[in-house]
Amino acid sequence: IGLPDFGFPLAVTGTSYYYVVLIIVGLMSLFLKIVVDSPFGAALKGIRESESRMRSLGYNAFLYKYLCFVIAGGFASVAGVLFLFYNRFVGPSDLGIVLSAKGLLMVILGGAGTLWGAALGAVIITLLEHIASAHIDRWIMLLGVIYVTVIMFFPKGIVGTLREWIQEG
Repeated sequence: IGLPDFGFPLAVTGTSYYYVVLIIVGLMSLFLKIVVDSPFGAALKGIRESESRMRSLGYNAFLYKYLCFVIAGGFASVAGVLFLFYNRFVGPSDLGIVLSAKGLLMVILGGAGTLWGAALGAVIITLLEHIASAHIDRWIMLLGVIYVTVIMFFPKGIVGTLREWIQEG
């Protein structure tokens, strides 16, 4: 699968594709920041904390959760398209449990419920994967060790734990 031209007069190649992805990720991050800081985001936080309380205040919790699911699906589809154009191929191994577990580990490591935690977790896991796979044959086992370590010592992830330490100190 070739790279798209996006209607630009110049061809999208390796370096220019990087800038296209950077712009798309920047716009998506800005959209997420706006959603989180909006009344919709505040309602989602309230539903996360106590769904029954929000329902008693008159919020349609199902509708809010459904819209959140739709937004997440839209983001996942954009990420999938960017992944497809980067690799120019999608095979069965890209739909396996290892990739799904790696994505979940990225979120848990960075901090679930934080805006930038998943991005930090993705950077750490990706760097660790590239470094460890060059030296260790069974580097996937290292992901399991990291998962157990994070759950035991950083249950809120790196960003959540740092935020908690800053608020206490």
